[in-house]
Amino acid sequence: MADTSSHDLTFRSAPAPRRRGFWLMFALIFGICLLAAVYQIYYIASRRAVMIGDGKTVESYQYDLSNFALPRGPLVAGGLVKDGMPVPTNPRLVDESSVATFKHPGPRITTNTIINKFNDDVTKVFSRPVVGSDEIIGVTLNGKHRAYPLRFMRWCEIVNDTLGGVPIAVTYSPLCDAVVVFDRRVNGKTLEFGYSGLLYNSNLVLYDRQPDAADESLWVQLKFEAVSGKAVGQKLTVLPIEMMQWKQWAQAHEDTTVFIGDYTDRDRYKRDPYRDYLEKRELEFPVEPLPSAGGEIELFDRVWAVRRGDTWATYPAQAVMVTGGRIEWPTPPALQQLAEALEPGHAAEVTGVVRSLWFAWHAMHPDAAMVKTGPAR
Repeated sequence: MADTSSHDLTFRSAPAPRRRGFWLMFALIFGICLLAAVYQIYYIASRRAVMIGDGKTVESYQYDLSNFALPRGPLVAGGLVKDGMPVPTNPRLVDESSVATFKHPGPRITTNTIINKFNDDVTKVFSRPVVGSDEIIGVTLNGKHRAYPLRFMRWCEIVNDTLGGVPIAVTYSPLCDAVVVFDRRVNGKTLEFGYSGLLYNSNLVLYDRQPDAADESLWVQLKFEAVSGKAVGQKLTVLPIEMMQWKQWAQAHEDTTVFIGDYTDRDRYKRDPYRDYLEKRELEFPVEPLPSAGGEIELFDRVWAVRRGDTWATYPAQAVMVTGGRIEWPTPPALQQLAEALEPGHAAEVTGVVRSLWFAWHAMHPDAAMVKTGPAR
């Protein structure tokens, strides 16, 4: 029998854990992070390369001001770059019946679509885009009705839309609470407007988008006209509007559609960045001329300007009562009721309506007289 005691028993230690896989994974993650950082730097640099305007000086926006038709004093940079507000053209809409069951429409839904049913693969449900108490701009053209909630308008200020076959620009200037809807057709051309980044008398300044920036013109919302550039002196047609709560509008117009902004960023629409400013009632940008002190209404009071035929009349909103509610919350047909309520027996077809704070309307139309309405009823 062999003597096993003389055998050398050699015990080999287990091989050390391989770390090759770890280093490969580390290198992969590092590479992805590096690529992401490079892309971010490139994206920011490319964005800065196309950004126009520094938010501080008017000249940095590169508009042609050689023929600017108004005093230059109240023209200022508003703090954002050119197109700093994303202005939609052919905006996203839903119909009234879809508001209560609204789902995020997803990337496959195109704009300018009335959403009656939703993709089967969409599962993310958002809260309602519009609630009954929301203040809306109501527009009716050729039998078609559409609502533009202010909660969305605050974040774009301009909407290029088409309603009832009419190309329109719905505009809202939060700094002076001004609402104006225009026909976008001027001298046979249909204009598309963008956010200029400038303010005039604390009021929205638009620009018309052109293939060549040298051909762009500036338009002041409450002047209703181009004030510089190739189109200087050309005027926009102001259309009638109604302002009320969504629940009132929807009840009166069951076939209405409603603009819902870029609802992928819904949290933004829950905030009103202008609330404190409007409650403070102090100007942050130059305005001239200001109305005389001691007038019947204050700078930050709302007014309504109503055009009958070719004549504009201005009314203090707090002095007007229509069918049991103040003018800012009227019930349809509010425009004709307003005309009858203010001037009984002298109502004429209302061809344009503007809402604004008094300081801005007066600055743009210093000769506009305030209609004496008497005590509120």
